[in-house]
Amino acid sequence: KGRLNLVEFSSQACPSCEALKPRLSELAKKSPDTVINQVLIDRPGSQGIDWQSPLARQYELRSVPYFQVYDTTGKLLAEGEPARKMIAKMLVEAKLL
Repeated sequence: KGRLNLVEFSSQACPSCEALKPRLSELAKKSPDTVINQVLIDRPGSQGIDWQSPLARQYELRSVPYFQVYDTTGKLLAEGEPARKMIAKMLVEAKLL
């Protein structure tokens, strides 16, 4: 609480997820009021993106990276495509995209 929380569901087998990690880390450094929570959906030993993992099934994930944005009180502001657009805008404003 007290900071904007960005949740990224990702996979180590997802090239765009891996490419985005350093940019999100830089965003967190530039914006101390923002927390980046990166959640891997893959189970240990899985090959490729683990779409059948309990986490992927619980959130009904169909693509990664998948984002959720929570405000400073913990309220969900956006998820999916609207959250991706919010985060892309933040990255552009921080000159990271």
